[in-house]
Amino acid sequence: MRSFFDIAPYAVAEHDDGYAVFKGVFRLTDAFDCEGDAYGHAHAFLDEDEEAAEADAAEQAEIEAEEARRVEAELRADAAAILAEIGEAA
Repeated sequence: MRSFFDIAPYAVAEHDDGYAVFKGVFRLTDAFDCEGDAYGHAHAFLDEDEEAAEADAAEQAEIEAEEARRVEAELRADAAAILAEIGEAA
């Protein structure tokens, strides 16, 4: 679990009469009366980012697994063809 103030790459800063959440130079949300509420919202952004990264990783793993299955099938087909040629030559 991350610490309460560990919100990088997001930041909380005073904005107008309250607090806002920034990512880099972009203000994502504002109008928080309480700094803690702004930090809570930044954590929600981080949670969304982590969920998206996990989904991307799962998708990439499936792509890699499919590629491995395709290569294995090609190797089996090549081996079968070589064995067939050896059998015909004998």
